[in-house]
Amino acid sequence: MGESEGVSAKKLIKKALKNGPVPLAKLREATVKALVAAGKSESKAKKAFEDKLALPLFVRAADGTVALSTSKRPREEESEAQPPKRQASQPSSSMVMMPPAQATKYCEQNNVTISGTASDAFRPIGSFAASGFSADVLKATAKFEQPTPIQAVCWPIISHARDVVGVAETGSGEKLA
Repeated sequence: MGESEGVSAKKLIKKALKNGPVPLAKLREATVKALVAAGKSESKAKKAFEDKLALPLFVRAADGTVALSTSKRPREEESEAQPPKRQASQPSSSMVMMPPAQATKYCEQNNVTISGTASDAFRPIGSFAASGFSADVLKATAKFEQPTPIQAVCWPIISHARDVVGVAETGSGEKLA
């Protein structure tokens, strides 16, 4: 009810901070009181206050006050924001991935499925040496014969700063992936 009538925690907080910093307790009390008066339950009003206070628009000071952010960065409304443009994925030049035929065979043998927009750009690596990792990292992996399937598949993708959702059995090296 309160949000539809134009009363929102964000608007109330911004209005209260318009003339400068306000003590957090006073701001919380006034905002919750106004939201309850607009028809919100007290628990929902408190949650709305805390949720909105976490926005980068508001800054908590060490002295217990809250102020509006002075950041000059222009703000876009969520509906106007454009997703970041991604360039075509290119694996790290220091990483040596398996040839396509070998990668296909490896994935079949190890029950691995790779999918996504850049799945053709990345193939598993066959050894730690092929990872392109620093000498210190290679030294730490020396006691292992080869990367586990989850590591072999994830490292080429991760090294290119791409997100990965991997599913693997416990004990399969998933933490190191």
